[in-house]
Amino acid sequence: MPHQPLSESEALRQAVDSFFRTLGQPVSAVTVAVSGGHDSTALLHALATLRGRAFSLSAAHVNHQLRGAESAEDEASLRRLCATLAIPLEVLDGSLDDRRVRTRGLEAAARELRYRRLRELRKGDHTHWIATAHQADDQAETLLLRLVTGRGPWRMAGIRPVHDGVIRPLLHVNRETVMGYLREQGLDARCDSSNESPRFLRNRIRRDVLPLLRELNPRIVSHLGQTAELEQEREALLGSVVANWSDSFERTATSASVRIDRLPPDPLIRRLLIRAEIRRIDPDERYLDAPALGRLDDIATRGGTIRPSRAIEVSSNGTSFTVRRLAGDAAPADYRITLAPGEVIDVGSHGWSVSAGADVRPVGVTESHAQEIALPAHCGPAIVVRNRRSGDRFKPLGMSEEKKLSDFFIDRKIPRDIRDTLPLVLIDGRIAWIAGVEVSDDFRLGRGESERLVLCAWRVGDDR
Repeated sequence: MPHQPLSESEALRQAVDSFFRTLGQPVSAVTVAVSGGHDSTALLHALATLRGRAFSLSAAHVNHQLRGAESAEDEASLRRLCATLAIPLEVLDGSLDDRRVRTRGLEAAARELRYRRLRELRKGDHTHWIATAHQADDQAETLLLRLVTGRGPWRMAGIRPVHDGVIRPLLHVNRETVMGYLREQGLDARCDSSNESPRFLRNRIRRDVLPLLRELNPRIVSHLGQTAELEQEREALLGSVVANWSDSFERTATSASVRIDRLPPDPLIRRLLIRAEIRRIDPDERYLDAPALGRLDDIATRGGTIRPSRAIEVSSNGTSFTVRRLAGDAAPADYRITLAPGEVIDVGSHGWSVSAGADVRPVGVTESHAQEIALPAHCGPAIVVRNRRSGDRFKPLGMSEEKKLSDFFIDRKIPRDIRDTLPLVLIDGRIAWIAGVEVSDDFRLGRGESERLVLCAWRVGDDR
């Protein structure tokens, strides 16, 4: 008798049941993180109806209140679903801190707050797990996203099935199976309108890139999932090697020092060891791509000082190597770099890149700005990018007189903690553009300019 294929409902339930049978860790309670969307609705329903379930089940929703009436309806829809399933629901406040959004980006800030709120529900109970509904297509999108943004090989481990109190029972289930489960069970789910916005790189990968790859290879989602699993194994192996060198450091909560001759001779292990110490001191680390780690390694082996972020300073005197966290109000190091038309330069300590002459901003950036300016007649050719200096003056758009740059920042309510990090583009010794803030009136279009110039500035982020 020919083998009958599983229905979508059976396939999804079988995957969830298999996940818990092979978890290998005690489970007394599971709280499902629910958004009201397709994936979390399917996961909650599957767990609520799972035969032989031996753990208590609840749901939690972090409401960021970012979409007005949509957010309110998401919450109302979840309350109806949980009441139908007789599952207790806890709604958590997800209001975002503006400063955190500015420094981390909207998606990252929301994700970090969401996980923090959810983990608080565990109350230190290692048998109480938070379940998220990440599925196989999410894993594929994450790997493609990290390839595009060039965040380094260690990011290719992707989403982990079990990590820091969080489990993902659907990670080997594709989106098609999830949607089939909802149809077969007669379940409605909410659609987040922001998931359609081309503003977010992940959405463009989901809508444009992944379908094209599926045409080339229908099994691309499965293959990318296998890649992530192999990278997780490789990372675990490298982590054990790095740990063997870890005791070489003398540590405090905000610093780590080691003698140069006690660093590992292998460049890869050395760089991963430096990265591990930076991430211990600065858990918000999001800037250590492969080139940045290469620069830090150069400091370790050749001497010097560098600030890879506002929070961290790395230095070497030829004998010892030190990573330390700076005071919260420490200013970033001054920089001044000449920019030629058609060139892209990396500047400052907050991951900024600046270009002139063409709009060459890459996709997948957390903050991006472009400005077309007018080059006045007889303007000198030199373009300089630097951060602010004491005594800087600027002519705001629409004004006839210059004013102190410090006063302009106050007037425009530019946060104090980012004023020293914003790239300033100077032409002929005058500030022509404060990246992402304003163009100088002296360089605005429509004044009989002899030539136009496109300036761009961006920062690449992370989707951990």
